Formats: sequence, structure tokens, C-alpha cells
Amino acid sequence: MSGNLVLSDTLSHCLGIMADPSSPPPPDTRAPATEGSFGPLAVPPTSDTVSGTAAPDGHAGSLLTLQPLAEAARAYAANKDSPNTRRAYASDWQLFERWCLRQGLDPFVPDPSIVGLFLAAAADGNGLPKVSVATLERRLAALTTRYRSAGTPLARDDRHITDVMAGIRRSHARPPRLSTGTEVSAIVGFQNSLAGGFGADR
Repeated sequence: MSGNLVLSDTLSHCLGIMADPSSPPPPDTRAPATEGSFGPLAVPPTSDTVSGTAAPDGHAGSLLTLQPLAEAARAYAANKDSPNTRRAYASDWQLFERWCLRQGLDPFVPDPSIVGLFLAAAADGNGLPKVSVATLERRLAALTTRYRSAGTPLARDDRHITDVMAGIRRSHARPPRLSTGTEVSAIVGFQNSLAGGFGADR
């Protein structure tokens, strides 16, 4: 009988809660989440806590390891050209920069059309000293290297550059060196002597 009374009281209490939302909720009898458990607010264990060692803040350990490698990479990159090449590239860039400023152009924008005009001016001696095709090739390499180092690569395969350089090579490249009359006579005489020697051996 007493058991039935307890059950009746419990049901009455539950029905009362459902009927009266203002009634306090029953106490939470669940065990609180503890450190290392997977309760509602638990933090899963990290690799540091599993291994028992704490990693340096901000991945400082990785940075300390990579810093010498970065310095070595920068040193190798700085040494990719000889000192003479670096001086020539610096002079070529200064010449290009001054020419652009005289024309009211921005030298720091990697515009292939501007580079093509600069190469044509140097090939014809129009506002710039006339130079050889080999010097123009070096100046183009200097501009390409400078723009790439600045993080703004020059589209060297653009037609404003490739077509202009092809025309310059065709128009201004040195023709093959012709042998002089004395050299030709010497070569012919040498060939005749070889032919005569071979005939005598037969």
C-alpha cells in the first residue's frame, strides 16, 4: 500500500509540473563533467597532454627551426647572379626607370607594351644610346628579374615583347662573318693538298 502511495505522489508531482510551467525543474542528478571526460563541456585531450610535453607558444619551435633555412635560402637567391651581372642589371633598370619618367610612364607597372617601346627605342637609338641585340637581351632579362623580385612578374611572352624582339633580331643582328680572300685561298689550297695526297696513295 505504501508503495502505491509513493508512486501516486510521484505521478502527481510530474503532472503538476506539466500543468504549471512555473514549477521548478527537478534537480539534475547527473555527475558533472570532469577534466578529461567527454561530457557536454569537456575539452578533448590534445597531443601535448597525451605526450606530456607542452609545445612552445605560437609554434615558436617551428619558426626557430625554419629561420636558419630561410636565411640560407635568401643567401642562395642573392647569389644566383655574379656581381658583374647584378651591377649590369641595376644599371639597366635605372636606365629604364629614367626613360619611363621622361615619357610620363610608370616604370613599376609590369606593362609589356612599355617594355616593347623601351626596347625599340634602344634598338633604333631614339632617345637612348643605340645598343646591340645582345645588350637588349640583357636589359630584357634585367627588367624581368626586377619585376619578378618585386612580386609583379612581367609577361615576357606577350606579343608586345616577343614580336618586337623578333623584329629587332631580324633587322639588327650581325650577319655571319665572311672569310677574307686570303683565308679562302688558304682553305682551298689545303683542300687541294688533301685531295692530291689521297690520290697519290691509290
